[in-house]
Amino acid sequence: MSLNETEPVTVGITVPSIAPQDLLDRVTAMADDLAAAGISVELDVIRTCRSCGCTDDRACFLGCTWVSETEDLCTSCAPASSTPASDHG
Repeated sequence: MSLNETEPVTVGITVPSIAPQDLLDRVTAMADDLAAAGISVELDVIRTCRSCGCTDDRACFLGCTWVSETEDLCTSCAPASSTPASDHG
């Protein structure tokens, strides 16, 4: 490899699904700026409980599931009358 050649650079950015829209917009704009500079960006929005912050990869200490397929709330944080839809963690 010559001095004028560089290896491609890839940056991974993970944003919680509960992040405010303005933050998501700023991160997306930053990813576009980096892409224009030749840096590849892998932007991932990860489903996150709006109450405790658990995710599919990092569930609550004693385990939990999502209350529904569309609601970002886990069974550990939901009222007792809610029913789980799918396991995570």
